[in-house]
Amino acid sequence: MTFSSQFITDAEFITDKVLEVHPRPDFRVGSGGLTTAVAAFREEARKCETVEGFWDAAQRFMARIGDAHTMMMPLSTHVVSAPVKLELVSGQVVVGNVMPEFKDVLSRGDIVMFVDSQEVGFRLNAIRETTPFNYFDYGSREAAARLLEFPAGERDRGKRDRVVLTVARVSGEVQRVEVPLLRSESPEMIEWRTNIARQEIKRLVQWSVLEDGIGYFRYALCHDRTSPRFVAEAKKIGVPPDELPVVRDCARDFFDTVRAENISTVVIDLRGNPGGNSEIVRPLLNYICRKPIRSYGIVVKVSRAVQDHLSARWQNLYTASFKPFIEQYLEAAPGQFIEVPRRLLEFPYDGSECYGMWQFTGRLVVLTDAGTFSSAEFLAAELRDNGVGVFVGEPTGGGGTVPGDPVDFETPCLKLKFAVSYKLFTRPDREAEYLPAVVPHYFVSQTLEDYRKGEDTVLNWLIQHHRDLPGR
Repeated sequence: MTFSSQFITDAEFITDKVLEVHPRPDFRVGSGGLTTAVAAFREEARKCETVEGFWDAAQRFMARIGDAHTMMMPLSTHVVSAPVKLELVSGQVVVGNVMPEFKDVLSRGDIVMFVDSQEVGFRLNAIRETTPFNYFDYGSREAAARLLEFPAGERDRGKRDRVVLTVARVSGEVQRVEVPLLRSESPEMIEWRTNIARQEIKRLVQWSVLEDGIGYFRYALCHDRTSPRFVAEAKKIGVPPDELPVVRDCARDFFDTVRAENISTVVIDLRGNPGGNSEIVRPLLNYICRKPIRSYGIVVKVSRAVQDHLSARWQNLYTASFKPFIEQYLEAAPGQFIEVPRRLLEFPYDGSECYGMWQFTGRLVVLTDAGTFSSAEFLAAELRDNGVGVFVGEPTGGGGTVPGDPVDFETPCLKLKFAVSYKLFTRPDREAEYLPAVVPHYFVSQTLEDYRKGEDTVLNWLIQHHRDLPGR
């Protein structure tokens, strides 16, 4: 089999699996747009000359679908990148974290204007074309994070060791600086990224009492010590299980303090939370929901590919409570759709320990932004659609009715890994399904000026205005 025929075979395999497995592959582009996207990808595959070029074509196809859970897995071995973590703040691509060895080259808050001679906006748009996303701001945020990653072969990046950036310093001065490019698998990059991951894990759950008597609970990732796969990943980077939090215990301690100090405003901060396990966060609802609330419904497409996958692995993916659903799915005919009605969540949730549960009856504020995604967004939608809390910040990163729960596949020739959603999660409030995000009641976003000073614009606004927000 020739290299070209391998690309064609793998392109057909990818598109066939998307059409077979995905419950709504046309939900963003329409049936005509989907047909065009499939044809365009297969035609691009015929013209590809490298594996990297084929991967880009496949990822562009995934991005056209508009489902951030349906994607090609990264080709990390062919990437060189700058030792810099970029963020999108007030529409500008700015420097966030920098490898310590290069802090004399770039500083937090520097604005990236040009990459070599390429306008940063032009490059951002190009990367967004290979960034699957549900909501545009989420795609822009993800594209900014990848702005200084270069596949080997892109303008001979793989043979070069640096990139020239034109940046606007915090002082306002515009400078051209040379930044080194390191291979993703180099010891320096691995150590730097591992240290960042360790720090993020240790800040998984944070709570405190802010000025003016505001109770603040930040939840940065929908995992904790009760998630076996998360525990295993944490061990790999040197974080032992006993250093990982348990969300249920943190929620108990936080709300015990709220009650003891008679706090009248509680903030649940979901900004930047990319999701994980939806069940982990449920204990929070015990304290803030005074009545049963409607959760998501699910529409599942039955396919032979997913049946084969689940029959062998479902015990590793789901708890025993999912067994009746799995059995129903495995017995259904391919092509059918199984609908799981919106369930009603009652409290204490699913028999969880009560700890002398009490209900917070004060003002609840939920903070979201474009980084609030997947399981974190589910929590936001459940609260927003049931009238629980006042939402402040920016729209979430995916939301409304959204595909998810992807299944992994591997192409037959090039052995490229990719994921395809097989469930469609339907939002609790059907009237809000048309919105591609959970939208806040009050729009407040981080300013560049505050970012450079290390201040949180949204929290500062909240501290000033929380008493003016509606209570419950």
